[in-house]
Amino acid sequence: WLEQYYGESNHNQRAINLLGLALLCSVPPSGNGAMTLRYLLRSFRDSWTITSGFVMKRAITNKSVCRDLFFGGTENDNGVSDEDVERYQGYFERDTVATIDLTDLAKNLPCLKADKKIGQGPICRKFTI
Repeated sequence: WLEQYYGESNHNQRAINLLGLALLCSVPPSGNGAMTLRYLLRSFRDSWTITSGFVMKRAITNKSVCRDLFFGGTENDNGVSDEDVERYQGYFERDTVATIDLTDLAKNLPCLKADKKIGQGPICRKFTI
């Protein structure tokens, strides 16, 4: 957001003084492989439900799988009716039409624009700490 805000607008081009910066990443640097294997070994049933629900898209067609993945329990446990589950399945089916062009994304990753000598991305030049 900061890069977009300061990079694409006509704001003053002076450095941004930050008190702190938090960088969050949902994927560990080592990748998801080890975490996925631990989860698979802990519960094959849950792993299968997640894999079949998302990869094989069973959450769209199977009400039980959809409820298990997103709502848990039964209608009596949490108040999510079968009609609600069917409505959400319709949303999920609609959302499967959207795809990500991974080839285009790979061409635009910030790490590809990093200064190889110092290992910093273009936005880092705008920050002074």
